[in-house]
Amino acid sequence: MKLMAQNFEEAAKKLDIRALLVSSVITALAFVVGLTWNEAIKQTIAQIVPTGESLFYSYLAAVAVTFMAVTVAYFLYRSQEVKIHNLERLLRNRQLERFANQQTLLRSIELMRVAKKEKERLRRALIKDEL
Repeated sequence: MKLMAQNFEEAAKKLDIRALLVSSVITALAFVVGLTWNEAIKQTIAQIVPTGESLFYSYLAAVAVTFMAVTVAYFLYRSQEVKIHNLERLLRNRQLERFANQQTLLRSIELMRVAKKEKERLRRALIKDEL
């Protein structure tokens, strides 16, 4: 039972209530904007389209808006994917840089004039990132 309580506490700490609240508010605002645009599009179609053909143009407008929404969502998704790829590449570069620095330090330790045990201690500390 205690383990379950600890898991619950850890999950609660990881849950970002503020981000969840902000996301919910933004979603609600987007819904209100969508309803406003819905009414504006209806009135525009009513004024432009001849009487009797409004159903066809309503569907045409719905298809056009859906296509635009999917296109925007796709580009937003792709931009997020590019950001993730760039972050991964940056992380790899930093790891390579760190590895090169570590190798340089290991070579320097080898050239030092200290006891063999001290060199070994320095190598282990470097590998464990204790230096």
